[in-house]
Amino acid sequence: MLEACRRAGRSVPDEIAVVGVDSDETVCLVSNPALSSVAADHVRVGYEAARLMDALMAGEAVGESPLLIPPRGVVTRLSSDVLATEDTVIAEAMRLIREHACEGIDVGEVARRVGTSRTTLKRRFQGVLKRSVHDEIVAAQLKRARQLLAETELPLKRIAGCTGFRRGNYLNVVFKARVGMTPGEYRRQTLKHP
Repeated sequence: MLEACRRAGRSVPDEIAVVGVDSDETVCLVSNPALSSVAADHVRVGYEAARLMDALMAGEAVGESPLLIPPRGVVTRLSSDVLATEDTVIAEAMRLIREHACEGIDVGEVARRVGTSRTTLKRRFQGVLKRSVHDEIVAAQLKRARQLLAETELPLKRIAGCTGFRRGNYLNVVFKARVGMTPGEYRRQTLKHP
C-alpha cells in the first residue's frame, strides 16, 4: 500500500494514513515511512486455543461460534501519525518535525524549510495548535525516547543521541519535567520483554 501511494504521488500520512496488522517490527521499521500497525494479542490467542483444545480432548462441548480476541492496540508510527489542519504551512511544519525532530532540527530550520519567518511560524503554530514549535519538536523527541525505552534496552546515552538530545543528562531532565518520571523509572514500568 505504501508503494502504491508513492507511485500515485500521494503523501503518507498527510493525504492517506496507512495501518498494517501484526506489528512485525522489522517490516514496520524498514517501511518508508515507518508503518503503523495493529498489534494482535498472539499470547492470548495461543492461550485460548490451548484452553479450547484441552476442553475438546476432555470431551467437553466448546460451541461453534468463533472466539474473538481483541488486539492489544495500535502501534502508531509515521504512516498514520498526522495532524489534520487546513493550514498547509502548519501541516508541512508538522511533517518536518515528525521526520526530523530526532536529527536535531530547530525552529529556525523548520521556518526556513516551510518558507516563512520564525515569528510568523510561531504565531501560526500558536494560533492553530495552541503550543510552540519548540514544544512540538521536544514532544516528538520524547515520543521516540519513550518508544526506545519501552521497546529496547539501549543505554540512555545512546537513546539521547538517537532522539536529538545532545547528552543523556539533558534528556533525563527534560523527560522528568515533561513525563513526570525519570527515563529509568519509565523503562522499568514499560519495558517489553520478548
